[in-house]
Amino acid sequence: MAVLTWASRTRILLLLIGMIVLYWVTVVDVWEERTREVQLYDNKYENEYEKKWTAWIKEANEKSRIEKEEEKRARCEKIRNDTKLIKWEEKMKDNGRFKKKVTPYLLSFAGSGNSITRLLLEYIYGYYTGSIYTNDKILKKQGKFEGEGLVNSSVLIIKMHPIHCLTIWDKIIYGKYVPYRHKESGKIIFDSISIIENADTNISLYDIPYYKYIYNDVPSLNRISAIVLIRNPWDSMFSAYQLIAHELQEKDRHPNFRYKSYGAGHTEWISLEWYNSNITLFKQRFEEILENRIIRHQLLFYRSIKQLYDMYGTDKDRFMFVKFEHLFDPKFQLKIFFDISTFLFTESHLSIYHSKAFVLHTFHTFQCIQLFHDQDIRLKAIHRTMYNNTDNTSVFITKHFAYNLFSPDVICKWWDSLKPHTQAFGYTVWNPEINKCD
Repeated sequence: MAVLTWASRTRILLLLIGMIVLYWVTVVDVWEERTREVQLYDNKYENEYEKKWTAWIKEANEKSRIEKEEEKRARCEKIRNDTKLIKWEEKMKDNGRFKKKVTPYLLSFAGSGNSITRLLLEYIYGYYTGSIYTNDKILKKQGKFEGEGLVNSSVLIIKMHPIHCLTIWDKIIYGKYVPYRHKESGKIIFDSISIIENADTNISLYDIPYYKYIYNDVPSLNRISAIVLIRNPWDSMFSAYQLIAHELQEKDRHPNFRYKSYGAGHTEWISLEWYNSNITLFKQRFEEILENRIIRHQLLFYRSIKQLYDMYGTDKDRFMFVKFEHLFDPKFQLKIFFDISTFLFTESHLSIYHSKAFVLHTFHTFQCIQLFHDQDIRLKAIHRTMYNNTDNTSVFITKHFAYNLFSPDVICKWWDSLKPHTQAFGYTVWNPEINKCD
C-alpha cells in the first residue's frame, strides 16, 4: 500500500475544507432565501393583520363614540325635559325641601344673563322659574319657559328688576297683582285682583290656604329674599343696547310695533345694516342710548339694591350676590351652585341632595350645554340670533369694536359713574391699558 506524501495529504485536506465551505455557503444561502420568504410572508400577514386590527379598533372606537354620544344625548334630553312646577303644599312644610316660604326673586339689570341663569337653575334643580314680565313670547313659546308670567309658589325663583321689587313685591305675595300681557298695548299691566274675593276663578293659580299661611305665619321681613345677579357692566350694557336697538329698529320699520319679537339677539355682535352701514351713525346712537338710558338704568339698579339692603338688612339668607361670569367659570361653578343650593333649600334636604350625585349632575348639565348648545332649542330662544354672522356680505360690530370707537375721556366719564358700584365686585374700566382714568 502506497503511503500518501505530506503534499497529497495537504491537498486532500484542502479539498475537504473547500467542499465543506461550499456546502455551508449553499446551505446558508438556501436558509437565508427561505428566511426571506418567511419574513416576506410574515410581513405581508402582519401588514394585513395590522390593517384589519386597525380597522377593527377604528370601528370599535367609532361605535363606542356613537354609543357614548347617544348616551350623553339621552341624558341631556332627560335633563332638558325633566322640569316641573312646585306644589304649593311643599312651601308650607317646616322640614320640607324649600327654605323660603315665599318664592325668592332673581334680581338683575337688563342684559345681565337673567334668562340663561334661569335655564341653568331649571336644568340643575328640575323646577321651572318664573317672571313678572310676560311680554317675551319667544321665551314662553320657543324657549319652553313654562313659568314665564308666573309669580306664585309654583316656581323656584321669580325674575324681577329691583325697581319693581321695591314697589309691588308685597302685593304680588298676597296675590293682589296678576301680571299679564295686554292684547292691544303690548305693555305690562298689573291688574288688581283679590284672590280671596275671586277664589273660584283664580284657585288654580292663587291658592287660598297658602296665601293665608303667608299672611298669618310668615313675618313680613321673611317674605322677601333674592339672588342678585351681577355682570361685568361693559358686557351687560352692550347686551342691553342690543335689546333697545332692536326695539327702536322695529319701531322705525313698523310704526305699529308692539314687542312683536321682543328682544334682540344676546350675541357678541351687532349688524351694521341697522345703521345703513354707517359707523358714524352707529357711534352716535350707541353713545346717546348708553348715556341717556342704559347707564342711568345701571345706576338705578345698584341704588335699588342698596335700598333693599337698607330696608331688609344684609342677612346672607335674604340676599345672595352671584357674578354671572362665575356661572361659566370651571373654577367657581360648583361652589356657586352649592351656595345657591344652600340659599334655596333646607339643611335636611341638602344632607341628601348635596352628594356625589349632585356634583355629577351639575357637571353633566354644563357638559350638555357645551356639547349640544347648537341643538338646544331653549338656549337658542335665549340667544335669539336675528342675523347670520357667517354672512360674508354683512358687516358686524363686536363689543370690542364698539367701545374702542370712543376716546379715553368718554370711557372714563362712563366709568366714573359706574366705578363706585362695580369696582367692589372686581370690575374695571374698559381696556385699562389704554383708558387710564385714575
